[in-house]
Amino acid sequence: MKTRRPLLMLMLSAISLMPLAACSTAEASSLAGTSWVIVLEPEPGAVDSLIGPTEIHIEFGSASGGAVSGSYGWSKYEGDYGVDAGTLTITDVHWITMACQAEGGMDAEQQYIFTLMRAESYTVDGDTLSIDCGDETLVFGRG
Repeated sequence: MKTRRPLLMLMLSAISLMPLAACSTAEASSLAGTSWVIVLEPEPGAVDSLIGPTEIHIEFGSASGGAVSGSYGWSKYEGDYGVDAGTLTITDVHWITMACQAEGGMDAEQQYIFTLMRAESYTVDGDTLSIDCGDETLVFGRG
């Protein structure tokens, strides 16, 4: 009987750790394989008001850490992301800027990319993704 008791304790310990592993997987998968969008309305009378609203897209690869990509106006970007216990890191981002830039468009796109690379944490609340980037928060809706 004494040999069964340590085995029983080991099994109970393993079972009690299972929910923790499930939470970790569920958290990691909250971004994996998802797409999000921000729609920026142009300022009235601004040059880009002739073009219409600008959409910023972000897509997270199907792995819990891996590729991130998206677009901002005429530009496309891609890089790597990682998720660990609510923290989010986005690194190695590079982008390609297409023609037809509205005045100030490239500056805004670069500012977005540099902000995105300062990502510290994120939350998903229903159809809203908030990425905390230190002094700024990017808020996306499901795309």
